[in-house]
Amino acid sequence: MAADSLRARQAALLVHALPAHVRRQVMARLGAAESSQLQPLLLELAQLGVSPELGEKLQRLASSQGSGADAGPPGVAQSVERLSADHVSARLAACASTTVAQLLRVQDWSWKAQVLNAMADGRRAEVLNCMRSEAPPLGPAALQVLCERLCIEPAHVPAQVPPSRRGARGALRVRIRRALGWMR
Repeated sequence: MAADSLRARQAALLVHALPAHVRRQVMARLGAAESSQLQPLLLELAQLGVSPELGEKLQRLASSQGSGADAGPPGVAQSVERLSADHVSARLAACASTTVAQLLRVQDWSWKAQVLNAMADGRRAEVLNCMRSEAPPLGPAALQVLCERLCIEPAHVPAQVPPSRRGARGALRVRIRRALGWMR
């Protein structure tokens, strides 16, 4: 029942995104039961002032999920799939465990087991724990950027500038002051 309600709401958003004349034509072609189910939802969307663009975004999302393009555009997913386990391990070393888990959950990568085995025991345990959690998946844009970053050769990645000694001491000084601040 909840799934039917969800589908009806999604359908209402999609119909709401249509131009008015097309919307009328679609509603005229629906059966009485379908029309009576969608009509109150369309009225509610109009009363709430929901933008028709939301339905367009839903349509794009639904079509991308239906195409099986989980890891961004097919070219990016194929490029990531062709990477070596060593390359992926090196690129993911600086990523948070949750980010690594999100990437590994996207699909059954050919290098997945090798990347997990290359990790230190503690890191592997963190990643596996994150993979078992019910955290929401990465958004498509974030996933695409992550996949694109994996495909960049390490020589082309901008180097991180190490903090200067003075900056590091200043940051340490601030942390010590904060820690000792409760004593005053």
